[in-house]
Order: sequence, then structure tokens, then C-alpha cells
Amino acid sequence: MRGVRLLCIGALAGLLSAGAWGGATYVVGPGTRAVDIQAVEMLPDPGGQLTVAQVSAEAEAGAMQTVTGPKTPLTVTHPEQAVWLRFAVRADPGAPRDMQLEIGRAILNHVQVYYRTEGGAWAGPPGVGAAVPFSARQVDHHLFVFALPVPQAGTLDVLVRVQHPGPSTINLKMWQPAALQAATLITIAIFCLYFGLAFGMLVYVVLLNVVVRDRGYLLYACCVAATATGFAAHSGVGAQFAWGEWPWFNSRGMFFGYGLAATFSVALTRHFLHTRQHLPRIDKVLWVALVLLLAGTVSGAVMPGNVPGLILMPLAVAVPILLLGLAVLAAWRRWPGAPYFLAAWTALHTSVIVLQARHFGLVPENLLTGNIIALGSALEMILLSLALADRINDERRKREAAQLLTLGILQASQALASETRLDRLSARVCEVMAQMTGAASVRFVLLDEATGGWFIFGTGGGGRRMPVDEAAGRGLVMPGALQQAARTHEPVAEGATLYMPVIHHGKLDVVLILERGSGAGAFEGLARDALAAVAGPLTVSLENALLYERLEERVAERTRELQEAQQALVATARRAGMAEIATNVLHNVGNTLNSVNVAAQLLGTRVGNSRVAGLVRAVEMVEAHGSDLAGFLRDDPRGRVLPGYLKELSLELARERADVMAQLSELTASVDHIKNVVAVQQAYVGTSMHLEVVPPAAVVDDALRIAGMMALGSPVTVAVNDDGVEPVAMDKTRVLQILVNLITNARQAMGGTDNAAGAGGRGGHTLTVGIAADEDWIRFVVTDTGCGIDAGAMPSIFSHGFTTRPDGHGFGLHSSAMAARELGGELTAHSDGKGKGATFTLRLPLRR
Repeated sequence: MRGVRLLCIGALAGLLSAGAWGGATYVVGPGTRAVDIQAVEMLPDPGGQLTVAQVSAEAEAGAMQTVTGPKTPLTVTHPEQAVWLRFAVRADPGAPRDMQLEIGRAILNHVQVYYRTEGGAWAGPPGVGAAVPFSARQVDHHLFVFALPVPQAGTLDVLVRVQHPGPSTINLKMWQPAALQAATLITIAIFCLYFGLAFGMLVYVVLLNVVVRDRGYLLYACCVAATATGFAAHSGVGAQFAWGEWPWFNSRGMFFGYGLAATFSVALTRHFLHTRQHLPRIDKVLWVALVLLLAGTVSGAVMPGNVPGLILMPLAVAVPILLLGLAVLAAWRRWPGAPYFLAAWTALHTSVIVLQARHFGLVPENLLTGNIIALGSALEMILLSLALADRINDERRKREAAQLLTLGILQASQALASETRLDRLSARVCEVMAQMTGAASVRFVLLDEATGGWFIFGTGGGGRRMPVDEAAGRGLVMPGALQQAARTHEPVAEGATLYMPVIHHGKLDVVLILERGSGAGAFEGLARDALAAVAGPLTVSLENALLYERLEERVAERTRELQEAQQALVATARRAGMAEIATNVLHNVGNTLNSVNVAAQLLGTRVGNSRVAGLVRAVEMVEAHGSDLAGFLRDDPRGRVLPGYLKELSLELARERADVMAQLSELTASVDHIKNVVAVQQAYVGTSMHLEVVPPAAVVDDALRIAGMMALGSPVTVAVNDDGVEPVAMDKTRVLQILVNLITNARQAMGGTDNAAGAGGRGGHTLTVGIAADEDWIRFVVTDTGCGIDAGAMPSIFSHGFTTRPDGHGFGLHSSAMAARELGGELTAHSDGKGKGATFTLRLPLRR
């Protein structure tokens, strides 16, 4: 209490003595710890050229004015402008004389203190400032501190020269050294708490980003780092412990830090509140603010004077208001994390506003306002961490909902894949989707491609197809809502009914009708997402169910036609009575019918076994990991690809439908071809494979005899080279048919050709049939010396309908090649050109 009384007495004495010095003399008493210097005499120095002697003369002449709360002036074109401050200090008997003067602004570019010595001369330590290396300072302190040797008797005149390009309040305070040290320790403790919190938050957010992979956390980390950088420059801690010997950055660090912090704050707000999706117009305003903030920050590095300050100061007021307004709007709309986000920005931007007010002298200078940025930024970090935690919880809830949705999709996909009948499929889908959406009734309005009309099928339709007009008359469908959904391709809600159009490959084929008893809007949110996810596979499966029904009808119809065609072929073959025609019938029509049967069997197999096994395995995989499905979908390689597999399901079903339609087209073409063959009595029929062990040479002899090459008087010399091949298992009938066809073609090729190569024969031609075998294959090689094959015709020699004879039909070689492939082998051809003969090689797998 004694010290307080002495401080009050000293301050009163200083005020009383201020009349002699224009209100600028302060008294230090015995118990004085600190003296706030508020009223001083000030002299502007526009050119920054006045010397201390000139200023002293001006002061003696009364040119200086007494001011309270002195400030540096705002200047743009004259960054060298300075101000001179003058005050006096008088010490009472017993008072400490080793006082220290603190300049409470670490961002001032140049500060120099002069005091009058006992001899009347002006002296003082070297000048310091943000634009001067830290090593030039007399006292190791984050602010500017100067020693004042107060005389034992008399008054000490003090002149302070401050040069700074922007407006800033100059806070002067005299301290007893021990008191200054104690106050500095408190301030350093606050700084340690703040920077420790900033560093911990920075590490936490970076690690969180590694786990979550969200760039919003990186933006927040950059905002924290930039704010800490700006505060370090603003408070002087950065110059004291980091970049003190880099005056260029020391004088601009505050602009860089706070400017980047504001820039990242805007970017974080855009990302956190999703303004691009929710508020596109305001998002453009944020983009403009972001660009201006970045421009102002960058300009601090290249523009002299106070230009960066002039750019950033208006934005420092406008941007907090804009961001706070957005935070209020987000909290009002109950967006995830918005309340914490609002509280965080309120704390931070309130501290920014208080900081600006302190710069302009609108709020007093004290421990709270001096560290307001640290306090506001610390609160902002804590609240934003809560906002991020709330966002993580929201993401967790979404993941859980997505897991439920994935399970529902898997169940729906299993139901769709295991049912190919519309009645059972409708019941299963209604059950699954009722669990996912709460729908009490599920119906489908389908487009029948065969008739071009719409029909409804579902539980409300009695399990049968019903035209839309009839269904509307029974109240099962609302034509207006159905037409709107089909026209706009958008969901339409009518009371408790939702009409969901399903678009597949840009085409509308299905409208899904779901009914609930909870009124309009009952299918919003996750339920509608579930519908959208299931609708694609559902539509394709429904289309396939209809397609399978149509395929069954078409297959039955084509089968009847094939049976009738086969009966007609048999009758024709019997009436023809010609061995060659009968052989051609056996070669060609039989193969065609076999292809038709294979195609029909393939269609039946696809109908019964369509993708069930793969989907069942997928469901078993999910059920096996049901206890930790989220971890399975996130960490297990199979789980990560499972949603993609489901996404590809609809595409796979569509491709299957296209394949089935292509098979049906080939089936129809085969039937039409059989009709044409019947019309011209040149068809071929075949038998099923029947293996029997026979000598290959005997099969060749039979083929030569059937082809007429063993008759007496034949103009062609026949040579058989069997190479001693032992009997093997083969389909004798088919092999015989192929060899007869090849030998017949060779005979016809040599019928009207004179070839010197065959001079040894009776007619100048030779037919050679070779037989060879190895461990895996047996080969029949038929070589003739006939007309040969043109090189341009070789690629098409086995094509259906291709022939080089005027009276040919192009069936023989094609059916022979098909038969060779069906036997597991191949038929190849070689010729050196026209008039040089040809060689055909039949290669078949060896079966002993």
C-alpha cells in the first residue's frame, strides 16, 4: 500500500509539474515500479531530416504540441516521415534512477532515444527497430527497451524519434528493471502457452489429415501456422528468437502472417461450409476476397511504404464481417460443426477488431489488449478443433449410414440376381427396399419393348401385368405424377408416394413407385440415396427378367421352326436319293443345327446361371466381415473394390443383355439359312460325335471310295501314305465327311486342268493323301495338282458362302472347318497360286 501511495503521489506531482513542460514531465518516486507515459510533446518530421539539435531548438521555441496517445501518421508516398516525442523525468530523493524506457510496439521500423546529459549535450544508444537487425538492440527484449540514467537531482529531458510508414499508436512506459523483468516473464509465459498450443494443434491437424485425407485440415493447419507467424512478428518474439537478423522479413512479417492467415481463413470457410454447392453467389464473393487478400499479402514483399497496409486494412474489417455472417447462416441452417465454427471465428475476428481498435487508440493498452490476438487465436484453435471433431463424428455417422446402405444394396443385388421371374423378384425387392426406406408398397412401371406400351407390375397389381390406364382406374398410379417423372427424369413426390424414374444409359425404361404412410417428403435423405443406388441394378434385372421371358418364347418358337425344318430336310434328303446331295446335307445342315442347338443351350444356361455365384460370394464376404464391415471396406483390398464391383453390376447386366440379343440374332440367321437350304435342296445335316477305334488308313480308303476316286478308269492317280499309324479313337462319321468333302473338291479342281506336275498319272494329275501322327495330334494331308487357289482368295476360303466354282454354294469347306473345330482340331489350306495345286491339312487331337 505504501508503494501505491507513493506512485499516486508521484503521478500527481508529475501532473502538477507538467505545466512547465507542457504536460510532459513525470516523477519517479521511491516505490515506483512503472510509469505510463501518455501525455508527451510531439513534433512531426515529414522529411525525416531533422537532427536532435534542431528538434531541441524547436522544443525550446515552443513548436512542439502536447498530445495524449501519440501515433505515427498515415503516409503512402513518404515512408521516411517520422515523429519526435519529448518528455521529462524527475526523480524524488530515494527513488531509483536506473529506469528503462519501453516502446510497446515491436513493428515500428526505426526507434531512437536521446537524453540530455549534465553538460547539456544530447546522447543516446544506437537506434533500433523492426527494420534494424536485432543484434543492434541495447536490451535483449522482444520490444524496444532503452536505459534512462535519471539524475539524482534535476530533470532528465528525453527525445524519442519514431519512423514508421503507417498509423500506429506509440506506447511509452518507464520501468524499474526488476519490474520489467517480472512483467516480461509473465508475457513470455503467455507466449509459450500460445505457441505451444499452436504447435500442438498444428501437429494434431496434420496427423488428422493423414488419417482422414481431407484438404480442409491442411487449410486449417496453414491458417494456424500463418496466424502464429503473424503474431510472432507483431509481438516481437519472432525477431527475438527466429528471424532477428533478417530485417526485411521482420518489418513485413506481420503483413505476411496475418494476410496469409486471412487468406487461408477464407479458403477454409469455403471448404468447411461447402459454399460452392450451398451458396454459389457468396462463394464468388469469397473468391474475390481471397484474391484481394493474397494480392495484399504478396504486395508487402514488392511494394514500399504502407501500400500493403492500405490494401489489407479494409479487408481486415470486411472479411471478418463476411465470414461471421456465413458462420451465423450455417449455424442457423444447422450445418455440421457450424456452432463451433461460428464461435471460433467470432473469437478470432473479435480479437482482430480489438487489435485494430488498439492500433487507432480506441481501446486502452493493457495486458489483455496487448495479447488479444494470442487469446483470440487460442480460443479459435480450441473451438475449431471441436468443430473438426464434430465434423469427424458427422463423417462417422455418414460412414455408418453408408455401411447400412451398402448392406442394403448387397441384399437387393442378391435378391435381384437370384430371381428371374417378375412375381418373385417383386416380392423380394419390396421386402429389401421396405427395410431400407420404410416403404410399405413397391411397384414398377415398365416399358415393354415388344409392344411399346407401359404396364405396371407389383403387389398392388395382383402380381400380374396391368396396363397403365387400367392401373390408373384402380388408383394404383397417378398419371400426372408418372408423366412428370418420365418427362423431367426427376423424382416426383405425391403425398406419401414417390415416383422415382430410373435412367439407364440415358434411356428411361422404368419408373419406381414407392408408398409410405408418413406423408410428403418421407423419402428424403438417406432413403432417397438408397433408392438411387439400388435403382440401377434393379432396373437392369427387371429388364432382364422381361428379356428372359421373351427369350423363352422366342426359343420355343425357333425350336418348333427347327424341328419342322429338320423334318423337311429329312424328307427332302430321302426324296433326293443322290449320294452327293445327302452328303452335303449331312455336312452342312447338321452343323448348322448343331450350332443352333449350342446357341439355344447357351441361352438357357445364361438364363439359369446369370451372375448368381459371384454375387453370392460377395454377400458371403460381407457377412463374414459383418462385425467390422467399416474396417473391411476401408482396409481390406477386397473390401475397397467391393463398392466398385456393385457399381459395375448394372453395366455387366447391360452387356449380358446385349450378348443375349446378339446370340438370338445369330439363332434367327441360322434358321433363315436352313429355310434357304431347304428351298434349294442343298442342305447338310450332322450327327453327334461318336468315338470308335479305327485304323486311319481304313477311313481314308472309305473316303476315296465314296468320293469315286477308286473307280476304274479314273483319270487321276491316287497315292496314300499312311506312315504305319496305328488305330486311334475318332468320330469316324465326321472325319469321313470332312475327307470326302476335301477329296471331292480336289477331284473337281483337277477335272479340267492339264498339269505337267502330274505327268505320272493317267490324266496328268495326282491326288496324294498322307497320314501322320505324333504324341498329341494326328494329321490327314490331302494334296492335289489341280487349278490351285489364288492368293487373294486364301483368307476367305473357309468363309460361309464363299466359292470359286460357278455352280458352287460355299458350304463344303466352311462346314468341314466347323466340324474340325468341333472335333478339337483345325483345317488349314495352302496353295502356291493359280495352276499349282493345293494342300489341305486336317489336324485332330490324338485319342488312343
